[in-house]
Formats: sequence, C-alpha cells, structure tokens
Amino acid sequence: MRASAVLAVFTAALCGVGWSCALESFSKGDPQPLASGGSGGTGGSGGGTGGVGAACQSDAYPAPPSIGDTNTRIEFYTAIRSVNFEDAGANLPVGIDLDRRCTCDPTGYDEGPSCLPPDGLDVVCDLGNGRDNAFYQIVQLASVAFQLDFEAAFSESANNGSATLLFRVQDYNGLPDDPDVKLSLFSASGRTDPPTWDGTDTWPISETSLVEGGTTVDEPRYVDEAAYVVGGKLVSGLNASVITFAGSNGRIELELLGAGLIADIVDGPLGYELRNGVFTGLITEEGLFRTVASYRDAMGAGFCSADQSFQFGARFFCDARDATIVQSPGPTTQCDALTFAMGFNAEATQGPNGTIVAEPIDMGGCMETPPTSCEAYFNGNAGGAGGGS
Repeated sequence: MRASAVLAVFTAALCGVGWSCALESFSKGDPQPLASGGSGGTGGSGGGTGGVGAACQSDAYPAPPSIGDTNTRIEFYTAIRSVNFEDAGANLPVGIDLDRRCTCDPTGYDEGPSCLPPDGLDVVCDLGNGRDNAFYQIVQLASVAFQLDFEAAFSESANNGSATLLFRVQDYNGLPDDPDVKLSLFSASGRTDPPTWDGTDTWPISETSLVEGGTTVDEPRYVDEAAYVVGGKLVSGLNASVITFAGSNGRIELELLGAGLIADIVDGPLGYELRNGVFTGLITEEGLFRTVASYRDAMGAGFCSADQSFQFGARFFCDARDATIVQSPGPTTQCDALTFAMGFNAEATQGPNGTIVAEPIDMGGCMETPPTSCEAYFNGNAGGAGGGS
C-alpha cells in the first residue's frame, strides 16, 4: 500500500486526539524553561503556579547535587548503539515529566494541559508517572504509515557505521555526584566499515555538529557547559540536536530544540558507557515540516510539499502538537510543537577519527524550501490541521 493511502487511514484515526505538555531544559541550578506550562505549570520562572501533586509519581529530572567538586578531570566518548521507545522494566513508554505536571495521568491525577491543543482535538493524557512523549504515538503509527521502524532503523545505521550519535563527556570527577560536567553531542556518520563495539572504534563527525566554520570537536554546535552527575546519573540540557533514523526501509531526520538527557554512567570493562538513557526535546512546527521533507523511502524517493503524501504527513505531525516554545505562556497559549523522548544505550568508543564529513544537500527531487508553520501550510488553519473535519 502506498504511503499516502496508509497515511489517509491513520490521519483519520488521529481525529479528536491531541497531546499536552511542555519542556524545560534542566541545567545546574534552577531550571530554565524552554517551553513551560500555562496556569498550574512549574513553580519556576516561565511557569504558572502549582506543581506535581502528591498523588502523581513524577518521573522528572533529578536536581543537581549539593556538593563541591574535586580536581579530578576525566574525559570519555560513547556512541549510541541501540534505541528504544518503550521501557520494558517499567512497562511504560519512554519519557520524562518535562513540564512537572500530570495531565490526566493514568494514576487518575490531573493538573490540566500545559498549552491548548489544536482546535477540534482533545488533550492527550500523560503516559504514566507524568511522562511526556507525543512522538511515541508517531512511532506507533509511522511503523504502518511509512513502514518505518524507528528502533530498527537507528540500530541498523549505528551497527553498519552509517550514522549514530556521539557523546563527549569532559571534566567528570569519576564519582556518583559531580556538580560541574561538560557534555557535547555530535552526529557521527560515514564509517567505511561496521563498528566493532569493543571500545576502540573511531567515528567521522558531521560538519553539521560543529559551529559554522568549525573544524574540530572542540567547536561543538550542541554543548552543555553546566551538565551534572547525581546518584550516578548524567543529566544535561542541550540547546538543540539532530537525530537521523536511516535503515534499509527508509530515512528521516528529527530536529530537536532544547534537548535534554539523563543516563546512568557505567565504568565498564571497555571504558565508560551510558546506560538506560532517555533523550528528550521539542520538535517545532518548522522542524515538523523539515522532518516530513527529510523522509526517504527504501528507493530514496521523498515527498514534495504539493504531494498528497506530504499533505497527509504534515497533518499527521501538525495534529500531534502538544507543547509550546513560548517562554512565558498564558492560559490561552496554543501548542506549537510536539515532545520527543527516546531511550538509548551508548557504548565506549575512542571518539572522533579527525574526519569531518560534509553532508550533501538532498532535496529528494524537490527543489523547494519546506513550509515553516502549520498555519501557513494549511491556509490559516493553525490548529486541527487534519483532525477537525
């Protein structure tokens, strides 16, 4: 079945469905919200009053440790080998309570949404323990609509050496608590052979991971100077990131704003590893359209904005908006982004090999600039792009 026909079925299934939440970028000290709640949101700057009630077990980011640092400085690299969107241990979808509030949580506790969903669509409840992850629904539907298994696609690209994410941790004291750690994130792509995952692998780095004109890993585009470790868990709030899912059945890229991370630091036999990690962020409206435009099927064909397949895909994503990038939203702030969360495990690696890879411009046969907003693309209908009628 063609993607356009399948998308039509699942777009109809999305009618009357919406999501709600918001994202905070946690760093050392008080959290600085990138997308925060309306009335009843977080108690910090940018949110409203209130917070997570006692009846809701919140899976939120832990606070930084209240200790001094040591003079020990350890640096290590890890590369993601596998990803997951379900937490088998907790029997829940992967996610973090990003907005520090429970929206009609399965526990029965409800603090309301963090922003208003698109017109005609209902608020979608948290996934359990306040976990926010609208993208989880996209993963489930895209497995049929696009025949794209995100978990398999990422694992395939990592294990054949074509693409993964590389973490660089600096200034770590080697202890369960460290109030001052530096984390950098790189897109690694273009190995000529599969990695061995024995701690000796090196990776080429994509030029898109460096600041404009950058030539070394000391010039990262995605970096957090105020990450920390608490209880053996690395916690970070990156400014942004790009994740590529590239398997034999298709390819798609996700651009994340305000990416957050939490993962266990494990000193394994091959070096430091990151285990049981969760990577989070927001996909903005502009990013939504670039995501749809980045899709390639198994034959390398993509969508053009005038194609019916692109239109269904755009509605698919626009109807899923559940968050806002507004710094200080009010009770009538409309959702203009959707939340993302992905589990991962990262293996010890030697890091970059000194090669900077230039990413080719691939328009998939569409020499055009993707739309930038749901409202513009759907002729002024900012909300309920595909779910209202």
